[in-house]
Amino acid sequence: CSLIKSTKTVSEMLARRAALCEIGNPAIPTIQQVLDSGRPGLRYLALRVLSIINTPEAKAALRDDLQHESDPDLQAMIKRVLEEK
Repeated sequence: CSLIKSTKTVSEMLARRAALCEIGNPAIPTIQQVLDSGRPGLRYLALRVLSIINTPEAKAALRDDLQHESDPDLQAMIKRVLEEK
């Protein structure tokens, strides 16, 4: 997912995050790749994008990632998002 991984500045990162949010469900497979292989900071951004997309498909991706997430802070974030209505 070079759209996120190649980001060098905060403004680029925010612009790319906004683009993924706007794309919505079609961006979920790309976001899942970041969750599977990204560093904690990148995984956090990917989780934020899924929480903003906030569709049933995005929540399914969050539930799937929760089973594999090793970072307790990111686990807590996922649980908070999934508890929201």
